[in-house]
Amino acid sequence: MKMIGFVAEYNPLHNGHIHQIAQVKQRYGNRLGLIAVMSGDWTQRAGLAILDKWERARLATQAGISLIIELPTVFATGNAPCFAKGAVELLTATGLIKQICCGAETDQPKYLHQVADLMESEPPALSRHLQEALKQGLNAGAAWEQALKAYLSTANPAVTKDTSELKKRLNFTEQMNLEKQSNSRQQAPLVNQSDKGQEMSSDDTLPDDLLRGSNNWLALEYIKAARRLGNSGPHVTVLPRQGQPYLDTTAHTETDLDYPSGTAIREKLYQLFGSRLSQTNVSSKRPPFNEKMWLQLCRGLPDSTAATLLRTGLNRHLGFNEQMGPHLLCSLLAQPKQSLEKLAGFSPDFTNRSVANARELNDIEPVEIWSSFIEKSRSRNFTIAYVVRALTALALGITDEQRKRAMTVGPQYIRVLAFDKTGRYLLRRMRESATLPVITRESDFLEYNGLGQNFTEQYELDMKAVRIRRLMLGQGPGNNFD
Repeated sequence: MKMIGFVAEYNPLHNGHIHQIAQVKQRYGNRLGLIAVMSGDWTQRAGLAILDKWERARLATQAGISLIIELPTVFATGNAPCFAKGAVELLTATGLIKQICCGAETDQPKYLHQVADLMESEPPALSRHLQEALKQGLNAGAAWEQALKAYLSTANPAVTKDTSELKKRLNFTEQMNLEKQSNSRQQAPLVNQSDKGQEMSSDDTLPDDLLRGSNNWLALEYIKAARRLGNSGPHVTVLPRQGQPYLDTTAHTETDLDYPSGTAIREKLYQLFGSRLSQTNVSSKRPPFNEKMWLQLCRGLPDSTAATLLRTGLNRHLGFNEQMGPHLLCSLLAQPKQSLEKLAGFSPDFTNRSVANARELNDIEPVEIWSSFIEKSRSRNFTIAYVVRALTALALGITDEQRKRAMTVGPQYIRVLAFDKTGRYLLRRMRESATLPVITRESDFLEYNGLGQNFTEQYELDMKAVRIRRLMLGQGPGNNFD
């Protein structure tokens, strides 16, 4: 049985995820063990998860994933390098995974492996271009894009020499070779990994969108994280994603309706169910339900996901960031700046900006606090994703030191969320092969509690994250294994 790893949030599970699973099965056959590492109740790019981790894990097993394990919250809510490091190291720690499949917006994924090599080695000329771009005030993504294009456009033989030396250092022998695709964005094929890669030189032109898509960046970070593990690291296969880019919310084609982005789905869910957030009484009169919008949304969802979202939405238990607004505003107004600056993402500049913006939010509905604050706080240096991650750190109390420790020591355990029949077999094998403790019950945490501060710090944050999400959604604190 071939075993393949996925990194996902399934926030929520949609047709694009189903397509990715089908692609892998078409390529490798049905006799597969699919292990996915998934964010818990808080996510890397969206804050609160739309459904709790247990529901999302259940839906994933119904869709064909054999075994779901949880990415510890400290990694799940970090930036792309943090998220990727935690996910790749966790899959590797199972002792079962030698290959990871991930999606990306680009239709030329071979360049991601080549760019990852350049970013890891950072030749002197590239480093100079990067520093120049950063001095212009560009964020990291834009700075890297500008630097790489400037580096590759340099008419200098040293460009080819640098990459040749890089290939020798990394023992880089394989490269992605993209099969030809139609421009209709229909059924994108898997890349062919059998061809030997070509070095990137001054003759190469980077695709315009290579460093602009969120999934492109994550794919780059997965590749880099895997390379840092050396011979024990998995190979990363990049699959062109189907349908809308991750951040796109407007359906331009019929394909976009069938394969909407996660962002578009969550936006429509808020339009459908978000108006209920301001109601103080469940029995109070509800606004009419937009059946047309709901049916259009269902085109992009498996039936099981649609049914779960409808039931949870009608019960007012979907997770929307708008529910965090009042809580976070209180924290920003109550805490001294010295305390805020200890949190992950709260640089002195961002702290001053956040506190000032919080004080200016007057005469506003509670459900509007979140969007108004985001709009005030975003800038060229502080993207929406950056602001959301910083506010998530505020909500959960994640400090900069805590995240730095996690980046140093890596994940401390493998927490199992769900599995099917095949997953039960994989779980038995994983108990024998794993290099980290395998957690299936709450009592397992107590059994391994003597492993030290890093273990305790990560699992206590996971438990706290569950309770805080439930409280923000107006539920009781519950427990971590509801």
